[in-house]
Amino acid sequence: MFNFLFLPAFVTYNFLTFGIQKYFKVSPQICTSLSIATNSILVSSSSYLFINNRINMPTMINSFQFTLAFMANDLWFRKHNDMPQGYWVKVLHHILAGVGIYHFPRIGVLIPTLFLSEISNIPLEIRNTMRHLKWKKYGIQGLMIALLYVSFGYLRIYHLPIYTWNYYQRGLMNNLDMFYFGSIYVLWCYWFLFINYKIASLIKETFSDFVSNKFKTFIQDKNLLENFRKSK
Repeated sequence: MFNFLFLPAFVTYNFLTFGIQKYFKVSPQICTSLSIATNSILVSSSSYLFINNRINMPTMINSFQFTLAFMANDLWFRKHNDMPQGYWVKVLHHILAGVGIYHFPRIGVLIPTLFLSEISNIPLEIRNTMRHLKWKKYGIQGLMIALLYVSFGYLRIYHLPIYTWNYYQRGLMNNLDMFYFGSIYVLWCYWFLFINYKIASLIKETFSDFVSNKFKTFIQDKNLLENFRKSK
């Protein structure tokens, strides 16, 4: 499961979090987003290459060393910076992901197919970084939310259950493997419901602000308040 690349990978992610926080005075939230986005780019791209027979299994195993290093460092960094929100859900998610990596040589292409869905983290972490930097130009945050919703909903909620069930029907997975997948799928559904809740709250807030601003503009343009005072 682990090989010689785990330690240099761990040092790399350690710098992206602890190092950048210390030497560049960057907030832990942004450091976490940078670490997650880096891992998502690496593991989703290598998974895509493996699925399309561009890299072999030993190379994919080497790529997974960076994901294992990311998960270990991610939990350490969150604990060190007292970031309790969703911490134990992250612990469970990382454990299940580690189990998937451990069984990769036996199960094969299904595991990279599952990790390909990590691509949905990229727009999420771009949006989170922009939010912490208070950068709201050009509607990019809204675009990132849309990309997150579509990629997460299609890859994790719709496509992967069908793909995994077909894999199981072909006898390439056992019942315990299906239990592991079901566990991580429950987490994905939880996060997807949370995304829906956040998007609904954002739409409601935006709509309320829009209506309020339009009403104020209408009142001011018509001088209704001034006419009301004169009529008294």
